[in-house]
Amino acid sequence: MAAAVVDSARDGPYSVLMLDSECSSEDVRAAYKRLSLQYHPDKCADPRAGEAFVVISDAYTLLSDPPSRKKYDGSVRQKHEKEQDGAAPPARPGGRPPDPEHPPATRPAPFTESTRPNHTGPDRPDAQPPSAGK
Repeated sequence: MAAAVVDSARDGPYSVLMLDSECSSEDVRAAYKRLSLQYHPDKCADPRAGEAFVVISDAYTLLSDPPSRKKYDGSVRQKHEKEQDGAAPPARPGGRPPDPEHPPATRPAPFTESTRPNHTGPDRPDAQPPSAGK
């Protein structure tokens, strides 16, 4: 059960506390109290209870502070608006879009059996024919 709480952290603090973004500060406090008692490492036998407790505490810390919560909600809203607008993330590191006039270099041709390093087969260009006398 604690694993579900830990896994919900990737979805954000509201998901961890099982709340929606329109909840009040009292709702945040009540959810934190309920979940922290349920997943406290001294009271819960689940091996991931300590990890879940930390995730719950982090979510509460973020949502219980009005400036932090406002900043988080704004960043989520901005991300959602970008997704709605169809804005794609930058295609290259550094935030620069690809340059259509200068495509990336093409890949070198893959090795063939005769050009592979340390190739010892009979089709190697400098291979000696086997001697017939042995």
